[in-house]
Amino acid sequence: MEAKIEPHEQFNSEDESLKDWLSHLLMIAATLLGVLAALNPVKQTDPICIRICFLLAVLLLVLVLLLGGVSLYGVVFEKRTHFENYAKELGESVKYHRKMRPTMPDGKRLFLICEKGSYICFGLFFLALILYLILSLFVVS
Repeated sequence: MEAKIEPHEQFNSEDESLKDWLSHLLMIAATLLGVLAALNPVKQTDPICIRICFLLAVLLLVLVLLLGGVSLYGVVFEKRTHFENYAKELGESVKYHRKMRPTMPDGKRLFLICEKGSYICFGLFFLALILYLILSLFVVS
């Protein structure tokens, strides 16, 4: 016998996995930012291109943290509004003696844009960090 998954149960499991994924991404980004800020290998005598690449990498990591935080808030906000809508629909179905309609959350576009932006910035961070490493190895101070 095949188990049937209700739409709201599927939403809850996807919601929790996205929440876990985003929190792990934020933890990794915050750790990398802390390590880069603590080590800070850039000196005043380094060429300007090396200093700009390091600054760009740090700024991209800060953007990952900001955009990832907004998208993580969006996941929590969406779950909260889903349960509020579910409770409202349950109350109305009991009040009017009718079958309960399915309630699904409406995805907020801003949160989706922030999530995709955080992924893009995380990838660009690694590119900027690789560029910084290449420049620091091959450009003569």
